[in-house]
Amino acid sequence: MQHLQPNTTLQGGKYRIERVLGQGGFGITYLAEQTSLQRKVAIKEFFMKDENDRDGSSVTMPNTTKQELFLGQMEKFKKEAKRMFAIKNEHVIGVQDLFEENGTAYYVMDYVDGENLAERLKRTGKPMTEQEVCAILPQILDALKSVHDAGIWHLDLKPANILIDKSGIVKLIDFGASKQLNAQKGGATTSTAISYTNGYAPREQMEQNYDKFGPWTDIYALGATLYNLLTNKRPPLPSDIDDDETEDKHAALPFAQGVSDEMKNLVLQFMNTNRKRRPQGISDVFRMLDEKQAKVKNTIVKSVEVNTEVIEDEETIIATDPKYAPQITSDLGTEEVDEYGIDDEPELTIDSLIKEYWLTALFCLLASFLFWYIGCGNPDNFVGGDRSNHPANLLGSLYNMRFFVPLLFLILLSISFVVRKYFKISENIVNLVLVGGFLLYFFILMSSH
Repeated sequence: MQHLQPNTTLQGGKYRIERVLGQGGFGITYLAEQTSLQRKVAIKEFFMKDENDRDGSSVTMPNTTKQELFLGQMEKFKKEAKRMFAIKNEHVIGVQDLFEENGTAYYVMDYVDGENLAERLKRTGKPMTEQEVCAILPQILDALKSVHDAGIWHLDLKPANILIDKSGIVKLIDFGASKQLNAQKGGATTSTAISYTNGYAPREQMEQNYDKFGPWTDIYALGATLYNLLTNKRPPLPSDIDDDETEDKHAALPFAQGVSDEMKNLVLQFMNTNRKRRPQGISDVFRMLDEKQAKVKNTIVKSVEVNTEVIEDEETIIATDPKYAPQITSDLGTEEVDEYGIDDEPELTIDSLIKEYWLTALFCLLASFLFWYIGCGNPDNFVGGDRSNHPANLLGSLYNMRFFVPLLFLILLSISFVVRKYFKISENIVNLVLVGGFLLYFFILMSSH
């Protein structure tokens, strides 16, 4: 027996279990009654599917060596409940209570008389129409905005974590993978690996690169969710999208007939594998929809049937060995404006230049000074002190120019900007070339003695 039996009571009879609603890797959700008010609630029990067992109502850990793992994951489970409790939004599932019992933890949520979107796709066996998707999109965005405004990233957005009731009202659920924003440094406040679901997680999440998490991480998952709803197909991995050399990525992201070009373009922007080329926040997404005068806010979704079948969630991968990959970089600028009327990339400003180019600028300044000092400023490098005629001193004739170092700095920075922006070369490679170029120049200069 993996779950509590019907009529089991919790908290001294305050709650009575009726049946199982669903089960995932880290929890079992029940339909229950709050007996004092005679109202339906949903109760989630912390239960590690492949690790825990049950003795009567009590949750046990047969493998005693994993008891520490169990306790650590249970603390994360309680944090999930507290984060959900702190968010007050009609499109985020409400948490009413949190307690420990039976050797584990439980939290009590509002009961939604409906189904999640993964269940809907399985029940109907076909994609949702674009009109239906457009009806729920603003509600999902409103939920995400309230989550992000609270300084939290959801990090596991997918159809199975979006409930919809009979009136078409959306509720965002399952904050088990969510992380609190680090107010001082950005990124996520965590010392442990972060779970994710293949197809819905962008590269920065799969690589466990916490400092690169942001609203754009959930926006990628939103794009993957929209793709799944519109096609009833599992979204591809970021590497599959990168491997697709077509302009519209139709090989990696084929859409069903009847999906408009505007919706396809929206999904493509959300699922851009370069995080800096996605919308940077939910407000940007609303602006995209408003400027296009989309009809998404006034469409009413069809009622859905209640599905009582217990359906297991899509597998959420628990990352246990974070591996950091090289920094994902992109060009800056506002060269192209898409049909939604917003820039495909962040606006090019002094602030963005400082933020994105400070390391490259530092390397340029260092290289400029070293070029000057070793190539021009150090008389020991020249036979007879003749700077202008030394065969390796290509810049020697400029030695006496007062503004030589800042001039060379501006030249190098301009070249690096052009290379990064127009030739799509990463920052790491540009910086490596700067350092390598100086070392090569130093080698040539020393070899000429």
